[in-house]
Amino acid sequence: MTRLTITSVNAYRSGATVPTQDRAVGRTLEREDLVDIAAEPARRDDDPDLCAPTGHGGARVDQSWANHAVAPAVQRYATFGTVRWTDHHGVVCRTDTDAIDRSEIMVWA
Repeated sequence: MTRLTITSVNAYRSGATVPTQDRAVGRTLEREDLVDIAAEPARRDDDPDLCAPTGHGGARVDQSWANHAVAPAVQRYATFGTVRWTDHHGVVCRTDTDAIDRSEIMVWA
């Protein structure tokens, strides 16, 4: 099975003239216990292209994240080009709502 590397957004750092990888967003989302929803379909379907870079500098800027209750319910994940209007890709996923782990749902008090 292919090992997947999850990268996060590119950004212009202070004083930089070209985009450079800035993984702070991905690290923050992971620290808050969110999951990159492309990872599971990519592993399950052995499709590393789902986690391929979409931005400058080898980072994947077009992605969606979910909590541990929802992430396993994602059945399909794909990106699609929007060349005409933006340099970002659209993201679409199919989620089986019956597969959401309701025991993992956070209760807000």
